[in-house]
Amino acid sequence: MSDRPPYSFLATEMDGFSSLAELALDLRWSWNHGADGVWKQLDSALWELTSNPWVVLQTVSREKLQLLLGNPAFRQEIDALVQAQKRVASAPAWFQQNHPQAPLTCAAYFSMEFMLSEALPIYSGGLGNVAGDQLKAASDLGVPVVGVGLLYQQGYFRQVIDEEGAQQALYPYNDPGQLPITPLRQPNGEWLRLEIPLPGYSVWLRAWQVQIGRVKLYLLDSNDAANFPAHRGITSELYGGGPELRLKQELLLGIGGWRLLAALGIQPEICHLNEGHAAFAVLERARSLMAETGQPFEVALTVTRAGNLFTNQEHGDDPKWDAAEAEALYDLLEGKVIPEFYARDGQGVPAAWVARMRESMAQLTPRFSASRAVREYTEQHYLPGAASYRQRAENKGAVGRQMVDWRHTLEEKRTTPRFGEVKIESDGGQNMFEVQVYLDDLDPNAVRVELYADAINGGKPLLQEMTCVRQLPGTSSGYAYRAQVAASRPAADFTARVIPRREGVAVPLEAAGILWER
Repeated sequence: MSDRPPYSFLATEMDGFSSLAELALDLRWSWNHGADGVWKQLDSALWELTSNPWVVLQTVSREKLQLLLGNPAFRQEIDALVQAQKRVASAPAWFQQNHPQAPLTCAAYFSMEFMLSEALPIYSGGLGNVAGDQLKAASDLGVPVVGVGLLYQQGYFRQVIDEEGAQQALYPYNDPGQLPITPLRQPNGEWLRLEIPLPGYSVWLRAWQVQIGRVKLYLLDSNDAANFPAHRGITSELYGGGPELRLKQELLLGIGGWRLLAALGIQPEICHLNEGHAAFAVLERARSLMAETGQPFEVALTVTRAGNLFTNQEHGDDPKWDAAEAEALYDLLEGKVIPEFYARDGQGVPAAWVARMRESMAQLTPRFSASRAVREYTEQHYLPGAASYRQRAENKGAVGRQMVDWRHTLEEKRTTPRFGEVKIESDGGQNMFEVQVYLDDLDPNAVRVELYADAINGGKPLLQEMTCVRQLPGTSSGYAYRAQVAASRPAADFTARVIPRREGVAVPLEAAGILWER
């Protein structure tokens, strides 16, 4: 056995090793397989077993590395891969081409799990799959996203069936040294660690970095030597333990994750929560703005809310629609898909089935791909949210302060408006509504009068803004509002309502005072 120190076995001084390490530690290899041949040449058996370039690179002998790196063809392949990776990273992508003057500099994507590769087992299923795919798509599209999550010592359990047919749960250990991650270090070389106060004690968190093409994922774990043993296990496993452990994990993810970004000098306009596990990030974001600006909590929450986005993986379906779709699917499978699968040509290929699958993928991929989802998030939520957040945050939250004052004024006068006479005239398949509204001392520009009808047959509610047509004679604050709607719905289905109105305010989310005519 060698008497050399354990840390000296990595061939960091070997010419070409740093290029291999750069490739191995960028998880772009999880969806771009241009470098697969490199890892096969280093250790084909281990590569087939692990699909983990970093493990392969740490396991291969110095002699084999020296031999391969001394081969001009191998070195040329490595150099070409590194240069191609750098060209991709520096070239303008979809975001830079389509939104060069965007108000968005960073969206922080918080998730309890990320499925990037089997080489980094910190996921369990659907939630992690969505998060991982969206980080990869953000990299390809050039959207400025950083991921924030937890590094679990055991990840999620694996299911095996024993010889008696019973399910057994196995928890493989995640050795950080074998994962394609690196400690996140400060400029002076010190490992970036955060002390997070919890009720009665503090927890130290270590920070790690995962490179995913253009995107970085930051991970936190509590397995720090400075922690009490029980606290070192807070990030021991994904979705493990009881409610108290889950709450601690969510506290560390939300609060610790936002403080990590601050420690790195990252100031995201958007805080995107992939489900509610990291909801404490919303409170920590508001608290940090309070500390920066001196504003009270209500103002800080109003300012930051504009840049907070929550998404989940739950989707409703009408049961009748489900039944009809299921019946149609079964008919398609039984009548066409299955027969085509078993109808083979002379080479044993189900040609009709293959053609159908190709056509389905061509139609469905653009509609349901992660790339489409990230583009939609960016254009429909990230960009408008970033612009709104920046506007509210200007001048130490002055606009947010004005919004809170406006909301308080509305709350004080919420019961002041009242409805008067309602007239309905029918003409040529149209119903004309005229509603009298008395606003007393409310500014007419501060409210919006709408005609509303409930949704029917699984559709959407009908909303029609009413136009102020005149001031009522003999009054200082009475007005007549009109709107015309199709007579396809009975006039009795409709009612008028008064809702708050202010540019940049999401109603009713941020101003819930709605006055109904009936």
